[in-house]
Amino acid sequence: MRRLVATVLVTVAVATGCAGAGRPTVTEDTLGERRCSADGMVTDPLDSDGLPSPVARTRQQLVEAALSCDYRALGRLAREDQVDLRFEGDPMPVRQWREREHDATSILRSLAGILSLTHVRQDAEGVTEFVWPTAVEWRFADVAPGRERRDLRDVVGEEGIFGWAEAGGYSGWRVAIGPDGRWLRFWYGPVDGEYQ
Repeated sequence: MRRLVATVLVTVAVATGCAGAGRPTVTEDTLGERRCSADGMVTDPLDSDGLPSPVARTRQQLVEAALSCDYRALGRLAREDQVDLRFEGDPMPVRQWREREHDATSILRSLAGILSLTHVRQDAEGVTEFVWPTAVEWRFADVAPGRERRDLRDVVGEEGIFGWAEAGGYSGWRVAIGPDGRWLRFWYGPVDGEYQ
């Protein structure tokens, strides 16, 4: 029995030590047939890092639903908040996500991963929005703080980092939540006129 307890403690310690500060990691020993791109991801508890309680609560709900591959919960949240969901400028309702994930578009992994990174506050028509990742404010990838760039690369991959040149700025996944906790946007791709 002592050997079993020691083995469990070592396993927990190793798993805890491998996870970055609030960042997701995909374990290699997950099932071959994943339910979604976030299946097998592990995140540390999210730090509220100065977020208003409603914003932190919504972020937690989104991350938990993504990690659980819970399309139904994500669809409900999107409907309730009337979220603007776009992929390369075109509407992308949650009901399409499962099929797109099957075609190798990592939507749920990106959602959980982006929300585990640091955020920025942006003003939109006089209202403060909380936007992930901070890369939306980087003019070029090479001006980013080293750690934030590495964390973003862990989520979007090297191709996501090098996609800057053509768009003139970050053109990957982004999430916005309003100060009241309303999920506002989840977009992939450059925003028209953003980097002019």
